[in-house]
Amino acid sequence: MKTIRAILILLTMVAFLPLTHAQLNKANTLYQLYCYAEAIPFYAKAAEKEKDPKLKAEAITRLADCYRFTNNVELASEWYAKAVQLGNVDPVNYLYYGQALQSKGDYVNAKTAFLKYSNLVPTDTRGNEYASACDLPKKWESLPPDFEIKSMTSLNSKWSDFGPVYYKDGLVFTSDREEKNVDKTTGWTNSNFLDMYFAKQENPENPFSDMKEVNSFSKNFNKTYHDGPASFSKDYKTIYLTRTYKDPTEAKDHIKSHLLKIFFAKTEGNSWSDEKPFFLNSEDYSVTHPSLGADAKTIYFSSDMPGGFGASDIWFCSWINGKWGVPVNLGEEVNTFGNETFPFILNDSTLYFASNGLPGYGGLDVFVSKKKNGSWHTPRNLHKPVNSSYDDFSFVMEASDDHGFFSSNRPGGLGSDDIYACKRMKAQPGITRVNQEKEPFFISGYVRDKNSLSPAAEATVCLLNTKTGKVKVLHTNAEGFYKSAVDKGGSYVVKAAQLNYISDCLSFPQAEEDTTTRLNAPHDLLLNKLEVSKIFILENIYYDFDKWNIRADAEVELDKLVKIMKENPISIELGSHTDCRGSAQYNIKLTQKRAESVVRYIVQQGIESSRITARGYGESKLTNRCSDDVPCSPAEHQANRRTEFKVTGFNAPYTIPRFDMSKLNAGDEIPVNMLDSDFFINCLQDNLNAEADDTSAGNTLPADFKVNITNPITFRVQIYSLRRFIPLNSAEFVNFTDIQFYKEDRLYKYTAGIFNTAEEARIYRDIMVKMGFADAFVVAFENGKRVNMPQENK
Repeated sequence: MKTIRAILILLTMVAFLPLTHAQLNKANTLYQLYCYAEAIPFYAKAAEKEKDPKLKAEAITRLADCYRFTNNVELASEWYAKAVQLGNVDPVNYLYYGQALQSKGDYVNAKTAFLKYSNLVPTDTRGNEYASACDLPKKWESLPPDFEIKSMTSLNSKWSDFGPVYYKDGLVFTSDREEKNVDKTTGWTNSNFLDMYFAKQENPENPFSDMKEVNSFSKNFNKTYHDGPASFSKDYKTIYLTRTYKDPTEAKDHIKSHLLKIFFAKTEGNSWSDEKPFFLNSEDYSVTHPSLGADAKTIYFSSDMPGGFGASDIWFCSWINGKWGVPVNLGEEVNTFGNETFPFILNDSTLYFASNGLPGYGGLDVFVSKKKNGSWHTPRNLHKPVNSSYDDFSFVMEASDDHGFFSSNRPGGLGSDDIYACKRMKAQPGITRVNQEKEPFFISGYVRDKNSLSPAAEATVCLLNTKTGKVKVLHTNAEGFYKSAVDKGGSYVVKAAQLNYISDCLSFPQAEEDTTTRLNAPHDLLLNKLEVSKIFILENIYYDFDKWNIRADAEVELDKLVKIMKENPISIELGSHTDCRGSAQYNIKLTQKRAESVVRYIVQQGIESSRITARGYGESKLTNRCSDDVPCSPAEHQANRRTEFKVTGFNAPYTIPRFDMSKLNAGDEIPVNMLDSDFFINCLQDNLNAEADDTSAGNTLPADFKVNITNPITFRVQIYSLRRFIPLNSAEFVNFTDIQFYKEDRLYKYTAGIFNTAEEARIYRDIMVKMGFADAFVVAFENGKRVNMPQENK
């Protein structure tokens, strides 16, 4: 019986496995054909029935992708939630999961998914950009709306209706609604192919009035595949429209081309001429969503052609000498890493467009940018109710810029995409509209723990205005958020620090003429926690062959470790390692000498020798397979030749920074010359990374970075000179301000106060004398080092 039962089970498995494999193979074929809607039921069956873990994982992720491509955010989020639980999942699934959650308005969980993606792929800025955007909708809730809107139910259908554009006394729009006696469907969505339609408005004076009967616009353009949306010249005699083809012979993969192209035609009597292709059409990229300028001498469009900044950018061409000139990208002021699409140019000076790369509610949001002095200014989000967490796009306005139409797939409509009318709200006394905001200029961002990505509350943030040389001190809130009003223009550097963490910095410029009122940090500041026994690699520490002296190119990296030890009361073990080549005994001796050489360098920079121990490990701790007699590449051997440090303890006596930041309150400002000279310069790209940790994305200072230092010398009052160390938090110093110490002639020398002039320091010295410090005297410091008193101040 056992044998019969086993045979039956085996036969069942043999019969069952090909069925699930067949489901997956069928789904993959449809997926390759862009038939995502048709592939969904096959992937769903494979995801449910497949027993092979690898194939089941493939079915789950592909099913999530299909729901994403068909714009079903509810089911996309459900299946991406399952995808990210799989082992060894592609990190991009966290990005897609976050986007689906963001479109649903679940900003808290979306932010977590984006931060996870950023942690897994730190070189991709999208994770942090999208995570930061998740905080914006809540901040925008208090803004009064610019527009009121109305769904055009007399125009919309249960299908997709979008791309409205003014044409004579009505609207031309694009729809995949059903037509009688027409059989045109696409496997992408299982809907009909897109065609263009026309409808008149009952009362053009009232933008919210209903539409009259909807009719096909022109059979000249509604071909056998997707047609629309379109744009017309001011006299309505020229049309430019978007089109795709079904003809598989034009596709490189011989399957089906889904590249978008632009065609144009002119009126000939009561009909249209045969359409002609736009000169930029290509089999390598899409050119789509045309918008003609007022005189039809300029055309704006969206394209993923080479030379852009993101997935798709907005470009324009000018009509010169009887033909279109070379395409010009609108630049980083408008275009991002994401999709910028559906441009609409109004009066040649106002550009409305949709983007999912600029900060918004989720999906595509509508933005507006104004052209001034030949340049496009920072785009502004139109906010609710025009925008939502879903896709909002195809925004057009009539010439007065007072009312118009747009498209959205937000819930509550009749179909997958619907057309909405909008009109500007009239100004009311005491209410400032979004487009009338006159706010101070703000810089803001977040500070997080690098490993857990949890908020770093109460972290100290130093904001340097490189133009004025002033440093503003900020403290993060419970969410790790910092924000400060600052002067417009110039470059800013911001550094976050917290005790027992490796600090992080970034820099970013702001143009004087920029019209934005807020500048979000390019990415979060990530603080790497110092923990006992945690190992950090010192990158780019190289030695000449068979030597152990510190080369000049290694000093830059070692100075970073010096800075960490200045800012944190840690003791460390400095370890040096070699590869397997050479005898084990020789390698031990060589690495010990190299470790001792590093320690000497660090001590020479003012770090107490008691805080650092040298240890040469030779080849005893290889990081890979490259042991004796194993053939390895030079790069593999190089990975073993490393210098690293391990935290061995805390609360060691440590070199106090030039200025004690804990003495300042949030909002206080100090001159940058009161800080150590390397406080900002060397922290922007920190290459100290824990084992198995990725390098955080950092910024570098601009090439022309300069800090205005009007008074490089500061003055302090020396009150003690001792052979023993006294902790700075000792009760002895409770009545003093800005206690510091420096080492000289093997003595610990303590100072109080930091002053810009010797006269201020002398006044403080007199107070010290009255308190019993008869030997107190004024000392001078330059760039953190004790110097002789300037002649004029003696």
